[in-house]
Amino acid sequence: MQRQYNICINIALYMSSKSIITQWVEFFNAGDASAFSFLYHSSAVKEFATGKTLEGRKNIRDTYKQEFSSAKMVCIVDRMVTSDDVVTLEWKDPLGLRGCSVFQIVDEVIVHERVYFDELSFLRAHKLSLPRV
Repeated sequence: MQRQYNICINIALYMSSKSIITQWVEFFNAGDASAFSFLYHSSAVKEFATGKTLEGRKNIRDTYKQEFSSAKMVCIVDRMVTSDDVVTLEWKDPLGLRGCSVFQIVDEVIVHERVYFDELSFLRAHKLSLPRV
């Protein structure tokens, strides 16, 4: 199993920014938190517009492992725009939810991501508990 992820890392070393995010979508849709997280730098930061922040590949992996087990998440690419080390991904899902992620890629790994989406609609659509106010 570990060999599979090492291959993913080696493939990522030779991919363009757009190809890395295309691979990100494939791993995300497969619900594979381990492979998904290897596209991030070990100290990557993932910020959500809600104020939540994940720091480090391990935290990203652990969070998505839990989230993938809680809900079937699907990312359908609506539009992808690249500019040097930045990729903007506009996405939707089969439930009608929409969002946008802005990735910064350095040395062929994601070092920063900012995610914009309606988290309350996501939680309601998947019948998950709402945050307390």
